Amino acid sequence: MSGGYPPGAANDSRAPYNQREPKTTTEVFDTDLDIGSGDPIKIKVQYTYAEDGREKLVTDYGVLGDHAFLMVEFSDLVQEAIREQLGDHVTFE
Repeated sequence: MSGGYPPGAANDSRAPYNQREPKTTTEVFDTDLDIGSGDPIKIKVQYTYAEDGREKLVTDYGVLGDHAFLMVEFSDLVQEAIREQLGDHVTFE
């Protein structure tokens, strides 16, 4: 095995070690989170995603600032808000 590659695989574009890392994008947006306590809570959400054609894979997300504690119990609502931002074909890692 020359150079750490199996024979003939050094230039194989399908080999995992020849794949490029997908470009990621990080965005921040403000939204209202309705946790069922009356008035919605204004939060700031940050998320990072990679795009592969129509598919978007969210690799990291969270609530910024004083309301970060809401992620523990309401991550499904935060995911829903991110889906509204990104549109269809969103999955979470």
